[in-house]
Amino acid sequence: KKSILARLIEAIKPKRVTAGNPYHKGPGPGGGQFTSGGGVSADSSSVFANVASMGLDNVTKSRSIGIGEFGAELYTYSNGTRGVVKPISSDDGLHNGHNEVTAYEVSKLLKLDIVPETVYTNAGKSGTSQRFVEDSTTFTEMGRGGREAFIPEQRRQIGKIVIFDYITSNSDRHWNNWVVDKTGKVWAIDNGCTGSAYGTQNYVSKAYRRIKWGEVTHIDKSTKKRWSGISRKQFNGALKHVGLSTDRKDMIWENFQDIIKAGGIPE
Repeated sequence: KKSILARLIEAIKPKRVTAGNPYHKGPGPGGGQFTSGGGVSADSSSVFANVASMGLDNVTKSRSIGIGEFGAELYTYSNGTRGVVKPISSDDGLHNGHNEVTAYEVSKLLKLDIVPETVYTNAGKSGTSQRFVEDSTTFTEMGRGGREAFIPEQRRQIGKIVIFDYITSNSDRHWNNWVVDKTGKVWAIDNGCTGSAYGTQNYVSKAYRRIKWGEVTHIDKSTKKRWSGISRKQFNGALKHVGLSTDRKDMIWENFQDIIKAGGIPE
């Protein structure tokens, strides 16, 4: 018979999922390498946005899940959904809540469907809330199994995140910032280093070439054509409500143009 402590540990222990668990149900509307298909859409629930943007009286539970000044809290809202809440700092530095919303809005604009819904919130403290990916497993928990640990559809999703991190200049995609949900879908979480100024282009391209996943660092013709049709006006409109500096927005746009021109991460 298990002790109370043993049952408690079992209840809170993250559930593991098999990396080879397929979720793919075919390409989304319009086809193309970087269209979404299957799984749960990052933008499928305006219910989350509504509940996450409400006041503290709409939060039924909260607990710290972060470390130090950049720590985050996990909020449980009145409708049962959960969100990872991060503060907004007074400067334009890294680990700022504005960066989290920027990442979500860029992912949405490019129809990548890889960042969980992320919104501004007034619940408890001024900050942002990202929909918590339930029943998920980090790449670290999966044992860093390398390329062969993932089915082709998941490698395609990983490729989207590689390109996305180049565009958004995110140098912080370590093994705990990718998660696989219970359907097998790969998500990019914790995007607080969006717009970082640490030579991210070289970091991203070299890091993923070391893994030798070269086939996922390019975009196909359909995606290139669709992305080429996105104007600077549309880009500015998508980020109009985001409190990110003009310089960082310019950098993300320039990175985006580099990807289009090169057809992937530039050599």
